[in-house]
Amino acid sequence: MTALGNYDAMKATLKDVSKDSAKSTKFTFDYDVKPETFVKPSKASLSAEDYYLSQKVPFTEGLKKVAKDLEESGPAICDRVAALAHQDGWKDSGVKSGIKLARQEKEKLYRGTIDIEHDDATPEKLLDYLWSRNPCVYDDTLENASRIYTFQDDYPGVCIYWQSHKGQMGFSGREFLLMATRKKFSEDHMVFGSKSVSCPELDSQESLPELFLPGRVRAETPIGGLDIRRVQLANGKFVLRVTYLHGADIKVNVMQMILNQILLNSCMFLATLKEKFTAYLNSLKSQIPN
Repeated sequence: MTALGNYDAMKATLKDVSKDSAKSTKFTFDYDVKPETFVKPSKASLSAEDYYLSQKVPFTEGLKKVAKDLEESGPAICDRVAALAHQDGWKDSGVKSGIKLARQEKEKLYRGTIDIEHDDATPEKLLDYLWSRNPCVYDDTLENASRIYTFQDDYPGVCIYWQSHKGQMGFSGREFLLMATRKKFSEDHMVFGSKSVSCPELDSQESLPELFLPGRVRAETPIGGLDIRRVQLANGKFVLRVTYLHGADIKVNVMQMILNQILLNSCMFLATLKEKFTAYLNSLKSQIPN
């Protein structure tokens, strides 16, 4: 890849003024950039999990510009996801595999909601699970994914990641370059937020040929994420209600009916997420001595 700076990492401290506040807060990056030789991670010498989380690129001028943009726009993403998840204006699109599907015509958004019934399920556990794992583990609509650069791994966290979705209905696969962050509104309500970002050094397949797949179309999403809430049902039981929403420009000229189907299909990973996360909770439980 072409780098505008020869840096190993950006040392950044992310300050969230009020973690429990539902109000937007501003990320503050303290830049302490030192020129160092960047060494690409070795896939052969790292576990799959460690390789996924490793820094794939040096800190460049392009990434610095992304960081500066995220100082302003990053925190608002989670607030927007939380606001949109359960507001009025969604049109019911049926139930499939236990997922309640809906779309919003005004902002061209698509939503899926599923309940996870497990005594040990909490918003924090699911948020940590999502943050630290390759999404290919729980999203079978993906053909590949990877963290690219992590500005801050500790809460709330900010990273850039890439994922490529399998083609649908005769269209080639779509890839996204995204930022992600987290926000805690309360112990019972947390959000994983994301949106597309652009970085000159990462905007072509040649940027990271060992990761980026040839022939994929770079699509964009202005907003996406998961709203995670612990809610009490009418029967008194508590469940984890997980709502995924996104809006995407997948760069294709097609009838709206077909586009709706493609983008609603993107919500179907929630069924696999429920299965994998439940299995993960059960594995933790089995490790506790009797």
